[in-house]
Amino acid sequence: MKDRETWQSEFVAELFANLTKRDAFVGALSNFTSNWRDVIFGWQVMQVGVNEWSFAKPFNCDDAFYRDFFEVAHLHPFPPQVKPSDWHNDMVSSEAVLAPEELAHTEFFDHAFRSRGNCDRIHALRVYEKGPNVAALAAHLPRQLGERETSELWQALAFIKPFMQSAYRLSLELQERQARARPTEQFWLDRLPTPAFVLDRNHRVLMMNREAAAFFQTSEVLALDPRSVVLPRGKGNAKVWQSAVAGAFGSARISGPNYLRTATGPPIGLFAQSMSQEPEHPYSIDPFRQDYQEVLVHVLDPAQVPRGSSSALEGAFDISRSEARLLLELVSGLSLREAAGKLGISYHTARNQRANMLSKSGLRSQTSLVCRATSTLLKSPLPE
Repeated sequence: MKDRETWQSEFVAELFANLTKRDAFVGALSNFTSNWRDVIFGWQVMQVGVNEWSFAKPFNCDDAFYRDFFEVAHLHPFPPQVKPSDWHNDMVSSEAVLAPEELAHTEFFDHAFRSRGNCDRIHALRVYEKGPNVAALAAHLPRQLGERETSELWQALAFIKPFMQSAYRLSLELQERQARARPTEQFWLDRLPTPAFVLDRNHRVLMMNREAAAFFQTSEVLALDPRSVVLPRGKGNAKVWQSAVAGAFGSARISGPNYLRTATGPPIGLFAQSMSQEPEHPYSIDPFRQDYQEVLVHVLDPAQVPRGSSSALEGAFDISRSEARLLLELVSGLSLREAAGKLGISYHTARNQRANMLSKSGLRSQTSLVCRATSTLLKSPLPE
């Protein structure tokens, strides 16, 4: 074990040096936990009341322990019994709620720890808490750990506590600043030829292009309240809107096409995609980053599809003009039968044209075809 002054200075230096990396905290904690090889540590983010982990990194154990632990993690007896009043200066010991003998003879500890030192106590350090999620460092103490070593470990956890808490909050602050610093986004948003706008998690519009501003003024399916929050209109559209936006948060895939029904005209196409492709950040702060995530929403109003779209699809998919016209109608939200009727062709011809487009594009479904066509249209240059 390193002397106290050495490991303390190394811990603080490494902790703040790697603050924005994906494995931030891991390097500093690896060095810290190596001073107590008989103690199994866990750096984790979890919902305490229901024993659900969204992030976990163990130390001083092998992969077999990690597997055994999560086979019975839902039976962990300690976290659900910790009440807010049990925390003292953001630290708590299992002995405050469970006797060591009682803890050691549970099904959870029998399965996960019996061959690893008969753990009978846990020390926990709360680093950050918001809503149901708690970021914490837990130390699982073996029965043979003496009173002096136990006291030293408690004091060591107390030492790293303010540094861990400061570093964690700083990581979140950096993410918030990165999410809010977008000096060039309005420029590229204005280059999109169809209505497009950026939402936060409260469905408040943070920015929009000119086409979106015009769309909101006349739309019968979406409106803005005085706080710039999007309000869906029309029967059934609220559910479609909620599903489309919720599906985009936290996902790298485009949510859509989703169609908002109008009273008199064709439906309005809706595509949403996360804007979370950001610089590196620590894995362990992911559960607390949701407030900073944003979604880009594209609206395809058949009345506002830009000129030249048909020719753009011809070139992108290597299809005929008639096939491109059919695809354009599908993008606008019409069914294959409705599109055939509008174009004055038979349903059989429309099916053949769709099959030909799927074959040329290598796609397997009409939904995938429409999604790719939409992406192509959104990247098309503005009309001169």
